[in-house]
Amino acid sequence: DQIVVTPSYYLTLTRDSEFLAHYATIRAATDAELIVYNIPPCTGSNLPLSVIFDMARRGWTRYCKDSSADNARFAQLLAGAPEVGLTVFQGSEANMAWALEQGARGLVPGCANFHAAPFVRLWQAAQVGDTATMAACQEEITRLVEVVVKGDHHWLAGLHYACHLCGL
Repeated sequence: DQIVVTPSYYLTLTRDSEFLAHYATIRAATDAELIVYNIPPCTGSNLPLSVIFDMARRGWTRYCKDSSADNARFAQLLAGAPEVGLTVFQGSEANMAWALEQGARGLVPGCANFHAAPFVRLWQAAQVGDTATMAACQEEITRLVEVVVKGDHHWLAGLHYACHLCGL
């Protein structure tokens, strides 16, 4: 019913018209709803907020996962989301607790594929406003990321290896 779509991995998009053409082409090829995924460290493109909001206004998407690790940008995304009916999820493990405190509707962390417990506890603590537990969970998540996926552009290899060690 839904597909997660990033900007192009092979061509760095820079203009709003390029992003919109990319998403329009994918939308025309499927009846599935688009889940917009901004992950500039991998794609080389930082999806402009104006494009995300435009796609939501057009009815192309109702969901956005942002893994930019840019708190100021994420705050702007959250601020504009209600006006266009957009639900926003945080993908950057470094900013999980902060994002929930700011109003993110959920988390989509890669590390949860092999060690979900601290993310689940973080979510549960956020639901009841337990900021002390949220901070402790964020510290555990930060340590997890440092051990498993540290290494800048090799983070995906660390994530895959951790999943392999867990039998996944």
